[in-house]
Amino acid sequence: IKWIARRILYLYQKIMLCYVNGNCDAIFCHYPDAVDCFRREGFKGPIYMQTQVGVNANMFTPDQSLRKEIREKYNLGDSFVFGSATRFTPDKGLGDIIEALPKDGNWKYLMIGSGLPEEEEVINKQIIAKGLQEKIILTGYINRSKMPAYWNALDCAIHVPRTTENWVETFSLAVVQAMATGKPIIGNTSGSVPYQIGPDGIIVKEGNIQALQDKISWVIENPEHAMLIGEKMMYRALKCFSVQHLNEMFYNTIIDIYNDTFNSINHDMTSCCLQPK
Repeated sequence: IKWIARRILYLYQKIMLCYVNGNCDAIFCHYPDAVDCFRREGFKGPIYMQTQVGVNANMFTPDQSLRKEIREKYNLGDSFVFGSATRFTPDKGLGDIIEALPKDGNWKYLMIGSGLPEEEEVINKQIIAKGLQEKIILTGYINRSKMPAYWNALDCAIHVPRTTENWVETFSLAVVQAMATGKPIIGNTSGSVPYQIGPDGIIVKEGNIQALQDKISWVIENPEHAMLIGEKMMYRALKCFSVQHLNEMFYNTIIDIYNDTFNSINHDMTSCCLQPK
């Protein structure tokens, strides 16, 4: 039965792909690998890297009062605070983060998000096994309107998803939200993460726990340098992934498509992200 279901799904997707290749004037993607996929599947038209899930630059911005609010709420004091915001599924790499966190030191980790009861149980067991109950704070689900405050409370965000047979990170909104509040990001080579963080970010190889641990330690030991990286992350987020920038690009691109032209300036939402001198 499963074989028949997979075959039916394949045929349905094949029909849809043929329709797209033959009838679509343009395709919008989130990151470079997606462009390559459409090219391999035979799409000949223009492809634009423009996400429709950008960050609201008026909402996500550095704010010391919000930072103070959350740090007092969780009694974080002067700790160096890491954090992530994601669902508690294995493909989001939370297990890798727990394994990579140091045992000692003046740091805390805000694990923002939630999952199914069995997923949360796995996370809790791993935290206990590592002896990090006093270091890792599980906040539970946080409403989007409160997320600017939580990102502000951090000193460094971490996002290290794991690619699976059926899933890959295509664009993490959490990453660009943290970037917009001026936070350095430790990311990995999975899916869209390197593209989002850019050449000035902190990147480790997907699944490399030792490399992740080394970068976590480096950030703790070099907070001023980390802050400079955070400033570059904020610049990239606002220039490349803000809803204001994306709305303008989308409008210009639609005009291009209507006029049957291809403007390379609108091809990639990060084309304007050169750092100021």
